Amino acid sequence: MTPMQNEKKIVLFTFVAHFLFHFYEIAFPALAIPLMLSLKMDLKEVLALGFPMYLFFGLFALPWGFFADRFSNRRALILCFFGGGLGALLMAASSSGTTIMLSLAFIGAFACICHPAGMGLISHGVRNRGMALGLNSIAGSVGLIIGPFLAGLLNWLAGWKMAYIVIGVFSLLWGIALMLVKIDERPIHDETDESEVTGNRNQQLRRMLLFFCIVMLGGLAYRINIVVLPAYLEFNAPFLSRFFQTFSLSNITAQSTMAASLLASLIYMIGIIGQLAGGKMADRYDLRRLYLIFNAVSLPCVILMGFLTEQPLVMAAAA
Repeated sequence: MTPMQNEKKIVLFTFVAHFLFHFYEIAFPALAIPLMLSLKMDLKEVLALGFPMYLFFGLFALPWGFFADRFSNRRALILCFFGGGLGALLMAASSSGTTIMLSLAFIGAFACICHPAGMGLISHGVRNRGMALGLNSIAGSVGLIIGPFLAGLLNWLAGWKMAYIVIGVFSLLWGIALMLVKIDERPIHDETDESEVTGNRNQQLRRMLLFFCIVMLGGLAYRINIVVLPAYLEFNAPFLSRFFQTFSLSNITAQSTMAASLLASLIYMIGIIGQLAGGKMADRYDLRRLYLIFNAVSLPCVILMGFLTEQPLVMAAAA
């Protein structure tokens, strides 16, 4: 196996694993309304069922990182595919709030492996790490973009359980494929130790704590948006659903979910433009000032989302 072939395998399997992570992340809120009707629960209660999954996305990343370092990133990714797929199938077999919550927690405990194991494989086994990490980021965006639409479409065709059956089988097949593939995990980069450290320890600690706060607050805003947006659009921007009704399609409720999921996918797709623009500006301008400007520009759009409906709401969400 040539180094190029090995790198292609690493990029391919980490791409799919990261795609699945974000699909699991967005499929649940995209199907919140069908779940609400199926379980006869309030929307707030349904969304709360996903809390363990989102919690485990973060909590289990560290122990899985230790596992990947000790037993190989490839083995960890195999568990990622099989664990996530099994959790999705358990979700499809669930019929109560408790079993759904446990199934989602199971997904969260295994899907998060894609981050430490995938980053480990890319960092050690790919020469052009920047390009590979960029492709890995695109995989996450693809999951966010097509996840709501695909989940809504499958729900419209065969119910919300079908969405989890399809993605569960898909994940298991990739796990089997990775079991049959050999990947060379030996580092191909020269590991160098930096002897010069800028700033004293107290300054480094302050920077680290500030960085952790930034990541935590950014993650909080991101997670709230991901969880709430599809259902929020279904309630407050039904114009696309009304358009579909002109074709006299059956199952109006599932149709409404699919329409809102399509709008959410469109918003995430437009968001890629912001990622590309932000990446270019980050290479040219002061990062601290740029970060403050970014949030200052974003906040009015967030506030407007609380007051707008229909097309203006979608425009504010995309902005």
